[in-house]
Amino acid sequence: MTIAPLHIARAVLIAAAVSGFGVAALAPLMALTSAPAGWPLAAQLALALPLADLALYGQHRAMHTRALWRFHRRHHEDLHVTHATQQSRHPVDSLAGLLAPVPVLALAGIGAPAAALAAGLIEAWGHLIHARLRFALPGLVTPPFHHMHHEIIPAGETRRAANFGSLFTIFDHLFGTSRRPGRDWPVTGV
Repeated sequence: MTIAPLHIARAVLIAAAVSGFGVAALAPLMALTSAPAGWPLAAQLALALPLADLALYGQHRAMHTRALWRFHRRHHEDLHVTHATQQSRHPVDSLAGLLAPVPVLALAGIGAPAAALAAGLIEAWGHLIHARLRFALPGLVTPPFHHMHHEIIPAGETRRAANFGSLFTIFDHLFGTSRRPGRDWPVTGV
């Protein structure tokens, strides 16, 4: 598995943005936080991962709206979802995913190293959840859980897209978008 240069750039840009580049307007709000940037890296990461995942959950749901679907559709066109599906994106979709966590992490006061590490871990996990692997890790998005998101919903059925999370399942549970995977891999594509 290779990581595309765009995904490496994503981690670098998020780190740069969180460290102050491009978010100068957020500085007064950042001052209101208790400066997690001074915490140990592991503590910052423990805060950064769920915050970034929440931002990406919201961004992912937004990409499924009528207004933005044309930019996200490409990601759903693979008939056989694999780890490479993670990289199959329209540039607008990639940019939205790149920028979504930045204000959240900046407002939380997460340091650049923790932000970059969180971005890299979530990106790597994205490749894993698109692979055809079966395993269960309670509370985490796994390939069977995420493949349900790529399922084709037959015409006439009223169910909606589900399982938008990237790393944690909690946001799908909280916002009513969780659907349990079946025994068989779902039919995928658009």
